[in-house]
Amino acid sequence: MNDDALPSPTSEGPRVIVCLGAGGVGKTSCSAALALAYAHAGKRTLAVTLDPARRLEDALGEAVESSRGRLRIHQPKADTEFASLVDDLFSDRPDDRELLDNNRIFQALSGALAGMHEMAAVARLPTIVADHQPEVVVVDTAPTRHALKSMRLASRVVDLVDSKALAIIARLLGSTRSGTAGAFRRTVGRLARRPVARILEATVGERPVVEMVELLELLLAVRPQLAELAAGAERLLRGDRTRYVVVTSASESATATAAYLASEAKTMGRPPTAFLINRAVERVPDWIADLAQRRDVPDPFRAAVNELFAEDARAVEGTANALWRLSWAHEGVPRLPLPRLDAAEPGRVVDVLSLHLARELVPRLKAA
Repeated sequence: MNDDALPSPTSEGPRVIVCLGAGGVGKTSCSAALALAYAHAGKRTLAVTLDPARRLEDALGEAVESSRGRLRIHQPKADTEFASLVDDLFSDRPDDRELLDNNRIFQALSGALAGMHEMAAVARLPTIVADHQPEVVVVDTAPTRHALKSMRLASRVVDLVDSKALAIIARLLGSTRSGTAGAFRRTVGRLARRPVARILEATVGERPVVEMVELLELLLAVRPQLAELAAGAERLLRGDRTRYVVVTSASESATATAAYLASEAKTMGRPPTAFLINRAVERVPDWIADLAQRRDVPDPFRAAVNELFAEDARAVEGTANALWRLSWAHEGVPRLPLPRLDAAEPGRVVDVLSLHLARELVPRLKAA
């Protein structure tokens, strides 16, 4: 499915905010906090994660209950999301679905190819959004540099199914399927007359060749359904009501990943609305600075105070360097430091972050 063939985005549908970032920077906590901020503002909000780990659900905790029904979570399950996508594609083709379930090549590929869970989660986004009818969708992406590429995997599969090469391979292997499972079975006897098929049969045996043709034909049969889902996901993730936010910590590696993801988003026509520098330290806390300057601190505690002061001073320097690096790499993109929170409960962190994001980020997303 080429970009030129995509239906042009419209101003209809929910506001979509896609949160990008490396692992360990607090991206999921920020995604949860942003969803909570919108829910507290009275918006019907759907928080969706493309990460099979259950961090989003854990981060929101009891916030869903306190949102008075305005906040919903969709947490795809790693072991069932791909099966759910297959159910959607073959909902009106029970015989073909049975063939697919019994196809050993499909069984091997579905469990072995990287990104299958994420592809399925992206492809099913339009269905999930249609079920919940939210005003705002917050998408928590997988914690990887390749998150944006993975989000387009469903479209890449459509491109593969559309390719002439796939149709040529199917013909070379002997496909004459007329559109039903029964008609396909009649091609098995013809395979022996195809030179390419004979070579493969001599190498791997007859059954793998039959199942390869079968899988190709099944993919071709559901191409329209997959293309429709992929186009719907593209509209949601790249439409004119979609905004991207990049979350990072102050570390050099995290900001490098953030800069890379921002460049990728800009390349696909959606430059980030803001960088969120999580756990930023812009100044040494007053109580630590005061203790470090006092001369009456007992010696047993002075070493601890000095260590705290030095640690926070390094954190202040790291935050300043991170702000500079992001400004240099993406001039003009706002950089919003978020406070370092040491709350023991993740839900408490999300509550406090939601207040900051409601004040600092949500107005920018609305104006962008």
